[in-house]
Amino acid sequence: MACAEAGNIIPVLNTPEQARDWYALSVDRSRCLPAALQVDTGMSRLGLDEEEFDDVVGWPGFSSQVSICLLMSHMACADVPGARANTDQIARFERFCARLPSVPRSLANSAAAMFLPEAAGDVLRPGLVLYGVDPGEGGVDGMQAALSLEARIIQIRDILAGAGVGYGFDYIADRPLRTATISAGYADGWPRSLSGRGAVWFAGQRLPVLGRVSMDSCVVDVTALPKGSIRPGDRVELIGRNQSVSDLATLVGTTPHEILTGLGHRFSRVYANRPPDGGEEMQS
Repeated sequence: MACAEAGNIIPVLNTPEQARDWYALSVDRSRCLPAALQVDTGMSRLGLDEEEFDDVVGWPGFSSQVSICLLMSHMACADVPGARANTDQIARFERFCARLPSVPRSLANSAAAMFLPEAAGDVLRPGLVLYGVDPGEGGVDGMQAALSLEARIIQIRDILAGAGVGYGFDYIADRPLRTATISAGYADGWPRSLSGRGAVWFAGQRLPVLGRVSMDSCVVDVTALPKGSIRPGDRVELIGRNQSVSDLATLVGTTPHEILTGLGHRFSRVYANRPPDGGEEMQS
């Protein structure tokens, strides 16, 4: 708690113990410190239950020492707009909010912001939609992807029938092939589960993954491309117009959230839209 205060960070308090520690720190500092309170409306993950909440906000002196700047909770089934859990969670949240009617409220994640206007509150907490990823099942018209992912070709080679590719020789060429090794592997967040079944794209052509995805690289079949049309240094598309984040997640049996959060620091981030001052594109 002291580290948060020293860094001018507003904590989200989830337990009575955390609330007591923050209160004690505010007394020690002889000043009112801001905090957000998270309440559990049914997800059973984080936050104060109703009894704990009533206890915390009812502490003598708590409201004078701790400035509650946000009351928040989290939706469990907002990506299924008709789920009964949504109605139940919104109703529970309203009961919490009635105790602190002047405090700003935040309940809506990406899916709730798109599908449940009654959950909007004062502060939205979007995640997937910042990247143009539909948080539901095809329920947002006109949404466009806001990111793409590319990797460079680092080597091209011709292999003969019978040649093994990658660890364990999981793929054995059944004919002469031209292959390309790309500079992305599972250490970068390019899932190992794409081994033998994923693909990248170049000039509108699907290029299948051959064998296992390695830690730092991956081999793809470029035989279908005209010879000389792809060279070391060229970039192939991993995520983009031909293969969305959701497509990739479906293929490997996970969620778009896991794909996005797994993208490693070794990828260079290029922010393509010019800033308001007309400056150059940003890169990190």
